[in-house]
Amino acid sequence: MMKHGLRALALLLCVLLLSGCTWPEVVPWAREEEAAEESVTQSGSFGIYMTWTLADEHTLHISGRGVIPDYWGDTTKTPNWPVWHEFRDTVTTLVVEEGVSVIGSRAFTGFSRLTNVMLPESLIEIGASAFEDCESLAEIVIPDGVHSIGKQCFAGCGLTSMTISPFVEEIGDKAFDRCERLVEIRVDPDNPAYASKDGVFFTKDLTRLLCLPGGKTGAYALPDSVILVAEGVFAGCELSEVRISGNFKVVSSGMFADCEQLTELWLEEGVTTIEDRGLTNCPALRAVHIPASLSIINGNAFDRCPALQEISVTEGNLKFSSEDGVLYSLAKKRLVRCPAAREGAFTVPSGVECIDPMAFEACLGLSGIEFPLSLTEIGDGAFEGCTGLSELDVGLRLERIGAEAFRGCTQLRSLTIPNSVHELGESAFFGCTALENLSLGSGLEAVAACAFEGCGALRELNFSHGADSVDRRAFFGCTALESIVIPTSVSVVGESAFEGCTALNHVVLPSGLQSIESRAFAGCTALPEVLLPGTIDSVGYGAFEDCTALERATVYGGVRELGGRVFAGCTALTGLKLPETVEQLGPNALEGCTALQNLSLSYALTEIYYGCFQNCTALEQLSIPAGVESIGFDAFSGCSALSAVTIPGSVTRIGEGAFAGCGSLAQISFGGSEEQWQTVKIGDNNAPLLAAEMSFGN
Repeated sequence: MMKHGLRALALLLCVLLLSGCTWPEVVPWAREEEAAEESVTQSGSFGIYMTWTLADEHTLHISGRGVIPDYWGDTTKTPNWPVWHEFRDTVTTLVVEEGVSVIGSRAFTGFSRLTNVMLPESLIEIGASAFEDCESLAEIVIPDGVHSIGKQCFAGCGLTSMTISPFVEEIGDKAFDRCERLVEIRVDPDNPAYASKDGVFFTKDLTRLLCLPGGKTGAYALPDSVILVAEGVFAGCELSEVRISGNFKVVSSGMFADCEQLTELWLEEGVTTIEDRGLTNCPALRAVHIPASLSIINGNAFDRCPALQEISVTEGNLKFSSEDGVLYSLAKKRLVRCPAAREGAFTVPSGVECIDPMAFEACLGLSGIEFPLSLTEIGDGAFEGCTGLSELDVGLRLERIGAEAFRGCTQLRSLTIPNSVHELGESAFFGCTALENLSLGSGLEAVAACAFEGCGALRELNFSHGADSVDRRAFFGCTALESIVIPTSVSVVGESAFEGCTALNHVVLPSGLQSIESRAFAGCTALPEVLLPGTIDSVGYGAFEDCTALERATVYGGVRELGGRVFAGCTALTGLKLPETVEQLGPNALEGCTALQNLSLSYALTEIYYGCFQNCTALEQLSIPAGVESIGFDAFSGCSALSAVTIPGSVTRIGEGAFAGCGSLAQISFGGSEEQWQTVKIGDNNAPLLAAEMSFGN
């Protein structure tokens, strides 16, 4: 029976083959299903009824009926990104399927290789920064259903054009910011909120400019209807020439920042103000034209515009005038701004009384300046960064030199400040690295903080009587300065005033000096001797620290306080005698004075502070004066040569490690009785003290 069945089946197969029939496509169908499963690399769910699928590592599908929620990215301590954010460097295609109504904030931020985006008709809102920094995205079609586009939505994208439908009602600030390839924004004429003109994006009534496409080049004239410009619209633009219409009043700070191609700016009649840094870092800018209506120029309005050759003023302006491209006040009593491209020597016209702040800032080609007798004031930063300025004669009537007035004038070699100058601003000559000779007139009220800091070539300083203080860091790091005689008018030498003056080998401190502040002469490694007059009340922390050549320090009666680390690290100091007026010798005051052998302490002291004589390895004997009640921790730690110490009976406490490492300590003379010694609180790590031979009642 089976044999007959097999024969019948074989016969049927032969008939089928002879008739041209083929097998059903069962196997290929199975293969397609298997391939589809292989193409889906990852997937998951999020939100409510929403799923995502990544196919072939390059195509991301978002599906469901609902919203893609907002994410806040790295804006807080706890980053929050969608799950698919980890694929931002591989995904090239995004398909948001029908049913999705909202794309939330930062949903696809930083998808750097994304080139194709398909959005559904069901979409009504795209959130803030949703596609920010998708730098490969050159085009995108916004469905007609979209009513809202969030702030910075497409900022930093590679878009070349953008079309706004008639149904978009709201677009957030800087939605197309940093789109450097964007040359045109088109708005449907039927849109009730927005409009475009010449490819530029405005409100419907053309009164507010919202976005200038980042790729727009050439000349551009702001329409007369515009009264407001959104923040940052012109910043970083590629325009070569701009005209600002008169209905627009204020060129705000940073309005023309980083405009690398801008060569000429025309301000038309009606514009009233240029704020501080209104134009900043415009390296190609050659000319600025100011209308008669302009009345306010604040601060450094033309900051870092090195090619600027001309500032012209329309006749009839009641505040400003120009001559040979230089901007002045109307009556030419103030020089407001010299174009930065000015070269050679410049003569300030007679009658000018004031050089305004930043007036010559970064005029790199300026080699010399001649001031008129009428000049009384040089403003803050007036010549800052004039690296070619080598000659300077400030005249005999100048009264004020502002802060940072000549900062960074690295070719200036000689300077005389006349007696007429009474005010010298902070950092006035900071970093004038070629300045060799300096004379300070008698009219100065003070040598201001950082006034000559970093003037590394300064060798000769003539300091007339007059100033009452040398302020903080006034001569910090003047490494060539060898000698200084401080006049008797000076009562205060400020913090770090001469710190790091490594060639300084002669200092005369005046008898009227009242205070030397912290680190005033620290690191003056060539200074061999210092005499501290008795008029001084206090010498601050580290005032002479690391003066490694200091052999002699004389402290006259009247000095009351020597601060912590005052002579620390003075490795050549062999002796120190403190007058009876000294009430305090601060912590670590003589730490590391490895040559110190002779030491006489004041009977006004009540405490030997911690670390006071730490590592004074040459000190052999010491008598601690009566009246001292406590010896701080590590006070004599590491004094390896110390063999004999006299401790008064007034001492009640000896701190931890006070005599640690004093391997030579053999004898202790205690001024009180043995019973008193038993009551002294002695801290741990004082084995040498406890092992030494004791005597009492001395």
